[in-house]
Amino acid sequence: MNTIRQGTTLTIQITQEWHGMSIEELFFDKWKLPKKLVHTWRMEKSVLINGHPANWRLPLNMQTRLSIPFFKPGSFGATPVYPPPSILFEDDHMLVADKPAGMKTHPNEPNEEN
Repeated sequence: MNTIRQGTTLTIQITQEWHGMSIEELFFDKWKLPKKLVHTWRMEKSVLINGHPANWRLPLNMQTRLSIPFFKPGSFGATPVYPPPSILFEDDHMLVADKPAGMKTHPNEPNEEN
């Protein structure tokens, strides 16, 4: 499946599996999306076919680009907190630590936090 994220929008290229289905059939029957979410997208006219507002009942064609507002904008309201790293070994010359992936180990620029 060919997908592209563009900001808050996910663009999907229609495959053979979805060829001939309407957007309604794809969202409700195939993907089992919540009715309230689909209704909101429909009222806001935020679902696009090849960059234009979608006709929800027409059959989808192969190679058509379906764009849906899949990602919410803004922050998630929480900052991740990592547990402290475990020190596995330490002597006068070496320190071996087990740290979570993504935890910074040293600043990359002067005056930058760890």
